[in-house]
Amino acid sequence: MGATRWQTFRYLRFPAALPVIFSGIKTSATIAATAAIVAEFVGANRGLGYVLLRGTSTMDIELVFAVLVVLTVIGIAINYVVEFCEWAMTPWQRASNN
Repeated sequence: MGATRWQTFRYLRFPAALPVIFSGIKTSATIAATAAIVAEFVGANRGLGYVLLRGTSTMDIELVFAVLVVLTVIGIAINYVVEFCEWAMTPWQRASNN
């Protein structure tokens, strides 16, 4: 059809790959947030992971649940941000889902 390699990538391959890319971003964002908390378990003296570990060691159930609620809200917010970016960058997906 006469398209260059760059045009083929920009207008065909990259847009077709965006849903899969965003699926990977959603998964990796969840794993990254979990890994950050686990890393705070091991070697931090502040942060939510440290507070969660301290709360479990002192049996402070209210503190543990408060930290879990905050972590849940952070995870949901990250997911919504990624979903909004996907929604904004893939308008053809919105049109086909109606």
